[in-house]
Amino acid sequence: MIKKLKRSSQTEALKVIEEEVHHLPDSKPHSVRKVLQRPDDQFDWYLCEIAPKDFAETSWVELYHHHDGFDLMKPGEKLRTAVDRYQQTPNLDNPCSARIEAIRRAIREGKDEAPIFFEEKSSKLLDHIDGFHRELAWLLENKTAPLTAYVAFAKS
Repeated sequence: MIKKLKRSSQTEALKVIEEEVHHLPDSKPHSVRKVLQRPDDQFDWYLCEIAPKDFAETSWVELYHHHDGFDLMKPGEKLRTAVDRYQQTPNLDNPCSARIEAIRRAIREGKDEAPIFFEEKSSKLLDHIDGFHRELAWLLENKTAPLTAYVAFAKS
C-alpha cells in the first residue's frame, strides 16, 4: 500500500510545499499551516510512494470534497468513485474542475509530478493534507507510475 522510501522531516515537507507545490492550482496556503500542525516531535515524516491502484481502489483516505452543490467525493467512498462521478458529470464549472483540468494538462506536458501529503490517522486510514486534485488528475490520465507522497505517521 504505502512504500516508505526514506525518513524525512517536517522541515523537508515544508520546503517541498514552498518550492514544488505551493504554485500548483490545487495547493492552498492552508497546506503549510496543516504541515506545521504536525511537528517532528509528534510525527515521523517519511517520503513514500503510493501506487495509483492503491489510492484509487481503497477507502483508506478520509476525505469529503464538495463544491457548489456537487459532492465530488463523499465520506467513506473510494477515490475511484470520485473519478467516475467526475467523468459522468459533463460541464462542471467550479474551481475544483478548473484545478483538475489544469493539472491534467500539466501531466500530459510532463510538468506535474509534485508530491502529495498525508497524515496517518490510524493504521488503516490516512487524511489528506494536500494533493487531492493531483490524485484525481493522475487517475483521469490513467497514469500507472506511483505518486510520491510525504506522510506524517503518528509516533507511538
